[in-house]
Amino acid sequence: MFKNLDKKIKNGIGIYKGFITFVLGALFILMLLIVNGSFNQLHLYKDKFSNLDIIFCIVSIVTISIVYISHKRGISSKFILIGIIALGLILRIFYAFTIESIPISDFAVMYDTAGKILEGDFSMLWGTEYIARFPHITIPTLYYAVIRYAFSDPLLVIKGINVVASTCNIVIIYKITEQLFSSRGKAIMAALISALYPPLIIYTAVFTTENIAMPFLLLAIYMFILFIKRDKNWKVLALAALYLSVGNLFRMVGQIILVAFILYIIISYKEKIKNKLIAVSILISMFLIPLIVTSYSLQCSGIMEYQLWKGSEPNLTNIVKGLNIENNGRWNLGDEGIAQSYNFDYEKIVEECKNIIWNRLTTTPKGELLKFFANKYSSQWSVGDFSGAYWAEHSVEDEDIGIKFSENGIWFGQLFFVVIISLSYIGLLNIKEVKQNRPLSLIYYIFCGYSILYLVSENQARYGFIVCWIFVIMATVGIDLLQKIWTVERNRLCRK
Repeated sequence: MFKNLDKKIKNGIGIYKGFITFVLGALFILMLLIVNGSFNQLHLYKDKFSNLDIIFCIVSIVTISIVYISHKRGISSKFILIGIIALGLILRIFYAFTIESIPISDFAVMYDTAGKILEGDFSMLWGTEYIARFPHITIPTLYYAVIRYAFSDPLLVIKGINVVASTCNIVIIYKITEQLFSSRGKAIMAALISALYPPLIIYTAVFTTENIAMPFLLLAIYMFILFIKRDKNWKVLALAALYLSVGNLFRMVGQIILVAFILYIIISYKEKIKNKLIAVSILISMFLIPLIVTSYSLQCSGIMEYQLWKGSEPNLTNIVKGLNIENNGRWNLGDEGIAQSYNFDYEKIVEECKNIIWNRLTTTPKGELLKFFANKYSSQWSVGDFSGAYWAEHSVEDEDIGIKFSENGIWFGQLFFVVIISLSYIGLLNIKEVKQNRPLSLIYYIFCGYSILYLVSENQARYGFIVCWIFVIMATVGIDLLQKIWTVERNRLCRK
């Protein structure tokens, strides 16, 4: 009996196909909100349409055509990739270093705190100060401190690191796509989209450590795909978890990808129960060890008071903001003041947050609640640049901005995203490919995870930036389906 059960689990009889059908079906409904929202956003930007948008469109079409023709004529994929990387690097350097952007909001707090740390003042990491309330931003703060200590022009260096990290993303996305589709042609397409993708360019000028986290998260996904497709080597899986843990330290949402890894092992991975258990154990332990060691080391050294995952303010306050219907789940002064109103009494804050969450979910009319979640989901994922222009240009004089993307290029950026999200939506119809090519399901598990997280937490388009690359791969799934349809139709016409 157990042997038969093990065989069924190993082959995923019924479980995988049923689950991925449900996931794709749910996304087919939910992503329609994003498609509609992105078109609406494009319409809103019509008044900002400029000559620069036309130039961007022409340059993009010409670039894509050149790459397509080069690939069709048999030019080495390696040579084409080098050209794409060079293009991506130039675009990132040009944008990042022609705008005198400065740290603002949370970034300014972290940057200023880094300066105080260098003076021996760790007070912001203790008690009810900002970093102590939200200790998950401790590592980014220390990162800024290291840069400020080592370099005379730290902001310039941070931008330089952002440029290099963002350019590395092009290469890693290429490698991920190549593994997923076993096709260099599709990998080239994904790399080209990544090189031109506005948020990956614009955020190089924003002082957020998502720029550092993203390459590590992508490397983790690449190593995990290598493990499930080729190597079956526990060391490769451990390395995937370690990369994920490092990325998580810089932007603490890596646990979503960890859950997606575990879900894949349980549902999609064709192995015996014993091997599944070993894989899950390795993932969890190798993810937690760096996090725990780092946290306790910082705490024991007296640098910070609380653990990285639990500050003086409960995480539930973020959910309270995210479920504020009047403010569409965005930051608001009323919910922000809950912790202060209870004098940072942890237990009382938790109790109050639970009561607020329960009341908002149970007393709000179901129709209004459903509309709220639909609007919030759409607004979270429909902004093409993920608010990158806002964060890059905020508090910067016009003469210090090379290209003011929010006024010259924002329409193009949204159009680019409309095309990408439309292709991603088409990809949901590529059911046969996803069912046969199981590693593709990992991408949809990851997106579902972040969708759920941002559905209940505070609403900011910026938060989606950490996973904006996922639409590049999802769009490639759509391109794959269109290519198959084109091939079938071409063969049918040839037979006539």
